[in-house]
Amino acid sequence: MKSTFLPSPSLNPVELLQALHSIRDWRRMIVTSLSKTKVDQPNAVAISHGHGSQSAEGEALQVLSWVTGIHPLDLEKHLDAKLCEGEKVQILDKIQQRLQTRLPMAYLLGEAWFGNLRLKADARALVPRSLILEALNQSLWDALEQLDPDYCERLLGQTSRLNVVPTELEPVRILDLCTGGGSIAIKAALDFPMSRITASDLSIDALALAQENIQHFGLSHQIELKQGHLLTGLIGKFDLILCNPPYVNEASMEALPAEFLAEPRIALAGGDDGMDLIRDILANAPNYMEEDAYMLLEIGHEARYFEAAFPWLNFSYVPVVTGANMLVLVSQADLCTFADVDKFL
Repeated sequence: MKSTFLPSPSLNPVELLQALHSIRDWRRMIVTSLSKTKVDQPNAVAISHGHGSQSAEGEALQVLSWVTGIHPLDLEKHLDAKLCEGEKVQILDKIQQRLQTRLPMAYLLGEAWFGNLRLKADARALVPRSLILEALNQSLWDALEQLDPDYCERLLGQTSRLNVVPTELEPVRILDLCTGGGSIAIKAALDFPMSRITASDLSIDALALAQENIQHFGLSHQIELKQGHLLTGLIGKFDLILCNPPYVNEASMEALPAEFLAEPRIALAGGDDGMDLIRDILANAPNYMEEDAYMLLEIGHEARYFEAAFPWLNFSYVPVVTGANMLVLVSQADLCTFADVDKFL
């Protein structure tokens, strides 16, 4: 989403420090600063949201959570709490930086919320925001229950959703392909406490950030990091592959606002139609999947290109709040069939 703001000199620090006191006051100020609509100003610049929040209101919660240590969803309970002078100064500094640099708020704060997970975030990797998080909470299970009840039950038996610690089943192996800063791997590790997880990425910088996040959550014993191009160099077979690959088509890349261009291009760009890396993934994934395994693949707004690129592939969409055709669920068996058909085309 986009909103328009006046240049940062419109913020009068002395006036704001004297007039604004509560979290409610500062929330209103932040929203106003990041969503002014006087587009007739010759030097007005469009602020783009979408890095963990879709609006100025969401970014206000990000900043206030960062400065107070209160979870964004709990701030509503504390709106009348007074901020101290030092906290006010920190807020002003971050808003000025946001207006002047156009960097994602998460990079300026050094942190991002991924559901209930507070993660370190910086320019080494995308700001964590994958739709796979939402699917793991519910819609993936709904889809699997319809497609493959036995497989669904096998995985469900190893999750924290049952409020028990599974001990009798062989631990599932999960691959977080294109892990970036490790957010999906961490979510999966917490959801599947007995699982063995491999988190792979080409970027050494991204993996360094992932390692910091994994250590913060005390999950180094459960999550193994691997560096390499997509599936190359991985060993063994996985029960579930979660993948949020670069999939933005070139025309969309050229139109991206400054906030998105501040993120690593390698983590976004997917070639002319966005499907370059996905072609490689789908062709090779069956060799790394157990016979009853599934892959959950994020394709964002590229469903049209995905369907055009893989017309013979049997798959299902897993709906999320932001869209019905943004996550693809495909089985190992269907990937094998697709690979066989593709050889003869």
